Amino acid sequence: MFDIRAIRDNPEAFRAAWNRKKPGLGDVVDEIHAHDAALRTAVTDKQEAEKLRNETSKLIGKAKASGDEAEFEPAPIDYDASMTALAENGAALAYPERLPEGWRVNNLAYDPADPSFSLALLTDDERFVGVYHGREDLEELLERLVDDSVEEDGTVELTDGDGESGQWQVFGDEGGDTAYVRVGEQRRDPVVTIVYGSAPDEDLREVVGSLLTVG
Repeated sequence: MFDIRAIRDNPEAFRAAWNRKKPGLGDVVDEIHAHDAALRTAVTDKQEAEKLRNETSKLIGKAKASGDEAEFEPAPIDYDASMTALAENGAALAYPERLPEGWRVNNLAYDPADPSFSLALLTDDERFVGVYHGREDLEELLERLVDDSVEEDGTVELTDGDGESGQWQVFGDEGGDTAYVRVGEQRRDPVVTIVYGSAPDEDLREVVGSLLTVG
């Protein structure tokens, strides 16, 4: 199997090699480029939608905390049933085994093509907590999920819900958001797990401590 990045960087080399095997076979390079461009556009659109969703979740939390109730409430999500179904179907994800009392799911999404999992939560005092588990570039993730001026603030050893202890990178921004980041491997590919948000540090660490990794 060929790496799409190699074809993207050296299209003419692949075109020539494939034409040597069979005249005209190299034309498939153009088709690959077209599909690759469409996929990258779709990924960008997905990332922008996720960024908007997370920003909306934060604003809802702030509005509720100030007493300004939103006119629209999203339909309740059965968290336990959703996570059980994903796990039983072989989804690759890291998720909180249980949610603290009073917390609500504002959004839950899994992309099997990526694969990536994202979860948006509101705490009992309407503060935002997000969870991401997937293969996206860490720098781009932090810029999209936290802030484009996020800064690293050392590392800390934490234990997840599977009982695995390890080093988590800590990031923060001027607005008070914090992110805990673990970089590991799943299905032989690099994978990033992030717990982030405007909630107090103890809430974010509680989520880290309940994370189960499956798939």
